[in-house]
Amino acid sequence: SQEICSNQTTAVINLTSNITNATFQWTATAETGLSGFIQSGTSNSIPSQTIVNSESTSKVLKYVVTPSLNDCIGVPKEYTITVDAAPVFTKQPIPSEVCENGIATLLEVDSKNGKGTATYKWFSNTTDSNTGGTPIDGENSNSYQPPTAALGTTFYYAEILFSLGKCSKIVSNTAAVSVVNQIQLSSIA
Repeated sequence: SQEICSNQTTAVINLTSNITNATFQWTATAETGLSGFIQSGTSNSIPSQTIVNSESTSKVLKYVVTPSLNDCIGVPKEYTITVDAAPVFTKQPIPSEVCENGIATLLEVDSKNGKGTATYKWFSNTTDSNTGGTPIDGENSNSYQPPTAALGTTFYYAEILFSLGKCSKIVSNTAAVSVVNQIQLSSIA
């Protein structure tokens, strides 16, 4: 059996028999929500394939493989592929502009469909990219309060990691936090 994340590729399934020159017939049965799989075939392998799960829970694809040689039909065997639902963000971090030493909008993330326990990592970046950022030490909750002591724009994003299943990580969009000069009164006339 195999377990994959939705929209990932399966490994090739090689079929063998105790009898040389045996042929194989294989047919799939899928739970609702699965697509992209090969329905049936007669080769000695079930090819690699990208399967999509459009539901919010794991779904199972079963192949029944029957070997045969001439008129002799072998005992069918089942092979299962579990396709985990892809986690998705239900809340993304929101950009903000704030005065120096003010309070920026709290950055928050949340998700659904992840298996197991979710853990969080926040990153800062000098460019608008959710890769290659610098991990922010000690920030491991689903929210982060960005600092506002330095002028300029910093991009923040979060990774959510899941303890179970094959959909182990999702990465949020970036949120720009722009810290601008405090407005000061220049004169009173």
